[in-house]
Amino acid sequence: MRRPLSVLMTMTVLFLAIAAVCVVPPSDAEELKAGNGLRWYRGNMHTHSHWSDGDDYLENIADWYQKKDYDFLVFTDHNVLAQDTERWVNVDRTKGKRTAYDKLKANFPEWIEERGEGESLEVRMHTFTEVADYFNKPEEFLLVQGEEISDSYGRLPIHMNASNVKEVIPPMRGESVQETIQNNVNAVIAQRERTGQPMIIHLNHPNFGYAIRAEDLFPIRGEKFFEVYNGHPGVHNSGDHQHASTEDIWDVVLAYRLGELGLPVMYGLATDDGHSYHRIPSRDSEPGRGWVQVLAAELTPAELIEALEAGRFYATSRVSLKSVTSSPEGL
Repeated sequence: MRRPLSVLMTMTVLFLAIAAVCVVPPSDAEELKAGNGLRWYRGNMHTHSHWSDGDDYLENIADWYQKKDYDFLVFTDHNVLAQDTERWVNVDRTKGKRTAYDKLKANFPEWIEERGEGESLEVRMHTFTEVADYFNKPEEFLLVQGEEISDSYGRLPIHMNASNVKEVIPPMRGESVQETIQNNVNAVIAQRERTGQPMIIHLNHPNFGYAIRAEDLFPIRGEKFFEVYNGHPGVHNSGDHQHASTEDIWDVVLAYRLGELGLPVMYGLATDDGHSYHRIPSRDSEPGRGWVQVLAAELTPAELIEALEAGRFYATSRVSLKSVTSSPEGL
């Protein structure tokens, strides 16, 4: 029997809190709540645009999230950073076609750059840096550059998101699912160490193509996050009669990593994986379905990443919490 989504998200919060117990000193309790220089920031860490297979422009997408009271948004197009080159696109050949163009023209009439007319009408796609400079406001809204490293092993899709990445990371390949995951994790860690820029990687939608099993995640080092909930309708969060749900995968991964291997907690994230922005609500991969609430000192990539790695967050699609308290005795 499938559990209601609200129950799943509540269990996500509980698992995060239970996981926190594993790193709390025996005599201490830890409470996650706003105050003492910390506040909650709401954000989505999986977003697609016209730079890959989304159906809207960066500006329109950022505008939607800002107006919906998100604090931060990570753009994660497939194997590309929206900064590599000046790019002009034919409006009618984009995924969003005239619908996205009309929205862009209405939202940003003074900023849009276009040439040609009729069937030859083209628009220059603004880069991530340009859009971030336009939208970012200290402690109000933050855009973060990311990439969905879209790899595979044979026919099995293995996708991982790098947040706050500085340079594009190509798929690293491997001789197994596990090795492919580890190689991509290693590439992000190497870039982080080489550049000194904080960045994290997380595994996307493990049941997409039923590519990833719990045992593939048991020994992974340097990777502390995966999507226990992804809002795309085609990623099979609930599994089926032959495949475990992402919730069950998480349960097994935590038990084995903590109980058998002595490896760190693997935290569960909730994300949108948005591709479709013009019919909301719908059954498409639209925005606003899954997000994280991060308890951080400042709205900066470095502070958000520090908080995520410390486990000061919860993942949800509906549940909103003021605080979570954990101790060796329980919640």
